[in-house]
Amino acid sequence: MMNYESLMGRSDFKESSVRQAFVRKVYSILMVQLAITTAIISLFLFNPDLKMFVVSNMGFFWFMNLLAFVLLMAMACFQDLRRSYPLNYVFLMLFTIVQGITLGSVTVVFDAEQILYAVAITSLICLAITIFSFQTSVDFTVWGGFLCIATLVMFLFSLVVIFFPSKTLVFLMGCAGAVLFSLYLLYDTQLMMGGQHKYALSPEEYIFAALNLYVDIIQIFLSILQIMSTQE
Repeated sequence: MMNYESLMGRSDFKESSVRQAFVRKVYSILMVQLAITTAIISLFLFNPDLKMFVVSNMGFFWFMNLLAFVLLMAMACFQDLRRSYPLNYVFLMLFTIVQGITLGSVTVVFDAEQILYAVAITSLICLAITIFSFQTSVDFTVWGGFLCIATLVMFLFSLVVIFFPSKTLVFLMGCAGAVLFSLYLLYDTQLMMGGQHKYALSPEEYIFAALNLYVDIIQIFLSILQIMSTQE
């Protein structure tokens, strides 16, 4: 389990210029990640051969999921890996590519129109949450414990959905996921911002900050797709 206390502290955020440079760096990395992911998804979406390969080889999908999880845990648990240049960029880009392939494997069962709707909805949600997190005076960085409990509850609920599948439960699961990871996006954005918030990430954790935001956005996107899958 990651020790958040080792990542948090506001001493480096006393200078506004340092904080602003950190935020710009994180968002620059995030934009590159999202661009790579979009390109990979488009490749899967419009290439019939790739679609057929994924549908015929579900083991490939699960292998990429496992690989993405291993890379995510490696970066989340090992501080030196996240902070050692250029190894941190190599691992982040490798995770982004693997995650993009995983998402591409998911989207092959959806129409291009559905994917575009999901992207648009996700973009609007993320934009609204980002603006809100910068404007609100409420400190959401103290919500870490609540989010962990909510994640555990959602995991247990997902087990129920696996053993007792129904469109209603899948729909509720998608809605719960969209709300939960929207809150995570709000939480992680304020951790990145620092300033007057109780907790903040160190400026050295730009890879970790970008990783958090990226995972939140991807999970919101997947939750929207899950909701759409019940409307067919």
